[in-house]
Amino acid sequence: MTAKDTHYSKPHSVQVEAMAGYSIAPSDIAQVLGIDVERLKADYPSQLDGGQIKANARVAESLYRKATGEGREAVTAAIFWLKTRARWKETSVQEYAAQLSFIRSTRKHRRPWKGQEPRGRSIGQSRIFVEIKCLDLLVEAL
Repeated sequence: MTAKDTHYSKPHSVQVEAMAGYSIAPSDIAQVLGIDVERLKADYPSQLDGGQIKANARVAESLYRKATGEGREAVTAAIFWLKTRARWKETSVQEYAAQLSFIRSTRKHRRPWKGQEPRGRSIGQSRIFVEIKCLDLLVEAL
């Protein structure tokens, strides 16, 4: 008797592995088989652990075959594969048009002479104020 034979020697091994592969909870599997959950976990640990891995491998194999095939299904499968496995993503560019109005200060920001800032806001402060106001208007437009 080989190791593989002992792996499936229990009467419900194939069924437990299949249900575990479908992500059915161990408590539900135990209920279907009419046994206690603890007994299920003790008698079928490799089937419970490996069922989902084997199911995922089968689905991945099928998807891969479709993605490398021909036709509409191949395109859809390839896109899905690349989005999930190769981190591709769809991007969309949305353009927003907003009317921006610049606020002109009534104060003149000429320098009367070198080295002296005008009274009130400095030129740098006015530029920052206009940039912030433009961003506020843009956010409101969105």
